[in-house]
Amino acid sequence: MRPAVPKVQKASTDMGWWKDHRSASEMAERLARSHVDKQELESRLDELLHENNILKLQCSAAAAELEDEQKRLTGEADKLRAQLELKQSGVGRQEAESSARERLLKDAFERKIEDLQVALNRERQQSARQVEEMETRLGNCICGEIRVDQKSSAPSAGLSKRWVIRNSK
Repeated sequence: MRPAVPKVQKASTDMGWWKDHRSASEMAERLARSHVDKQELESRLDELLHENNILKLQCSAAAAELEDEQKRLTGEADKLRAQLELKQSGVGRQEAESSARERLLKDAFERKIEDLQVALNRERQQSARQVEEMETRLGNCICGEIRVDQKSSAPSAGLSKRWVIRNSK
């Protein structure tokens, strides 16, 4: 189980907090916590995207495995048909057994495919839901009117060369 991501405070309460007179150290502490929260959310989003890519690879591998299994089962069914053609005695019974085996093999293969598709869809929905939640949390960052963007040009005074502050309105 992954560690829980801290809940981001509501933007309406943040606006009230900023309107009150606060000391520079309180504001700096608040912005630092906001920055840490944002980094944690971005990290979690990256983890979810990586996990989604892993699931896609696993699905591709499972699909390839199922395709190999289908080829093997098809070959087995063809072999049974050939045996059936060689034996002419008791044709009706052998044909019924062969078709029953073929149906059983086909049903088993279809059940495997359906199970994998259901599992993949469930994982995709969960990943999509988690990605949307992370994007929403990033969008509701307590920075309010100020957004911190990672840029390499035009650094603001007092900030690292990697960060630039811009007005989001």
